[in-house]
Amino acid sequence: MEEVGDSITAVLLDLSMPRMGGAETFRRLRARRPELPILMMSGFTEQAVAPQFNDVGPGVTGFLQKPFLAEDLIAVLRRFAEATAH
Repeated sequence: MEEVGDSITAVLLDLSMPRMGGAETFRRLRARRPELPILMMSGFTEQAVAPQFNDVGPGVTGFLQKPFLAEDLIAVLRRFAEATAH
């Protein structure tokens, strides 16, 4: 993230990732950019995932349960874009 800095406008983050997991990545992103929209995706339900992020400040901006349709992703990204445009 240091290389691209403030040019990132949103993050699509998978909870299960190699090396650094989604929860740790989320915490680091929030520490650096608390206002950054973060869309979490997981094969787990939102209810199962959400408690992992209660202590981080601003929570997950959106959630998609895998598998999801491209239309679902597009709809969420549109909402992000509309929210940041205002």
